[in-house]
Amino acid sequence: MGLYLRLRVDESPEFKALLSEDKVVRAPFRQMLKTHPRNLLIATGARSADAVGGQLYNVFALTYCTEALHLPATVGLTGVMAANLVGLAVIPLAGHLCDRFGRRPVYLAGLGFLAAFAFPFFWLLGSRSPLLVVLALVLSYGFGVKVILSVSGAYLAELFDPRIRSSAVTTARTISDPLAGFTPVIATSLLVASGSYWSVAVFMLVFVGIAFFCVWIGPETQRLVHPVTERDQAAADSELPRTIG
Repeated sequence: MGLYLRLRVDESPEFKALLSEDKVVRAPFRQMLKTHPRNLLIATGARSADAVGGQLYNVFALTYCTEALHLPATVGLTGVMAANLVGLAVIPLAGHLCDRFGRRPVYLAGLGFLAAFAFPFFWLLGSRSPLLVVLALVLSYGFGVKVILSVSGAYLAELFDPRIRSSAVTTARTISDPLAGFTPVIATSLLVASGSYWSVAVFMLVFVGIAFFCVWIGPETQRLVHPVTERDQAAADSELPRTIG
């Protein structure tokens, strides 16, 4: 299914225009560092919350429920499944809202919810009530993480000039993803070292705070136009492959 979708996806109108005008950048990574270093930092920071949150609520929480709270494995798995089902409705709804009200307001609202829910999440898990555990996972992952995940795709892409957009978004994700991969290990180590869930909640709050700050200082991208100066275009043109003959 993934391969079918990838093969059927068309290029964006902006990139088609670049192809027709022969303005494709030969070295987009180098051009990105020259023209969009600030937005690259914003994109990397903004992406960190859903990267870390996805692993925390999707992976670490399952181990926490079974090993620390001694709950049946089916409770956590049911919560993750329910969260993903709720996410099927949350993602298009959040996408519609960010098209109507802008990327930043919806992004910041989702991050604000994750920050406010960092400690209540563990309180609900600590009740050891299967219903409340499922509710905690649905609210944290199916709602909080899914809201910012649904907006980040558009927000990150629109931060960059179409000439270097793919390379820039890939770089931002590549920087933040390794940390997300180690999130379960880091969270487990914090839990063992402190003996309490509070250190894990603070760990999540740190990255939510970083993402909130980055989106807060970042531009609203819904109708953002990236002006290309003559100097930028000349630098890009100098890196285009020469036509022979």
